[in-house]
This record gives sequence, structure tokens and C-alpha cells, in this order.
Amino acid sequence: MLEDLGALDRYRWTGHVGILGRHSRLWHEIDKVLSLFGATRRKGRIGYRDFIGKTDMGDPTNSLSGGGLVRSYGGWEAVSRFRKEHITCIDDERILGGLSL
Repeated sequence: MLEDLGALDRYRWTGHVGILGRHSRLWHEIDKVLSLFGATRRKGRIGYRDFIGKTDMGDPTNSLSGGGLVRSYGGWEAVSRFRKEHITCIDDERILGGLSL
């Protein structure tokens, strides 16, 4: 796990560095993302980085490691309840937001 936002800014194996203009790849939707945070690339990068910086990287509840869907939905008890109620969960809300079918 990365220690802080500065480490994330330098970690080349994420889309984050592409959005910041470092180690970008053709498949990075840089302009689309930056347009959500500012009218120009420069303002978009400032707004984007500020938004990402508001995440408490030291908060273990923000961790995307381990547990997958079971962890996302509150453990095996919650998953069992979903099965009994015939609720199918196909996503991980920590990444995609809520979507249940």
C-alpha cells in the first residue's frame, strides 16, 4: 500500500499518473476525467489532485485490498441474506459505485 499522495503521484502502475501527465498511456481518458474537475487541463489536474488528496489514505476502511465482494457487502452474513432474498451483486461498490441486479 502506498504511504501518501506523493507516493501515488509517482507510482507508474496506475491511471492516476497518466491523469497527472506522467506515464500516460493511449487508453487513459485524460481529457474526459480532467473536464470533470476544471475547464482547462491545468485547472482540471489541480482539481483532480485536490479531490484525490481528500481521501484519507491511512484509513483502513478506504483500502481496496482483500475481501472483495464479501467485504464490500458486509461479510458472509450479508451475502447469505442477499442469496436468501435472491439479490445478485455483480460489482464492488468501492470501485464502481452501487449497482445491484
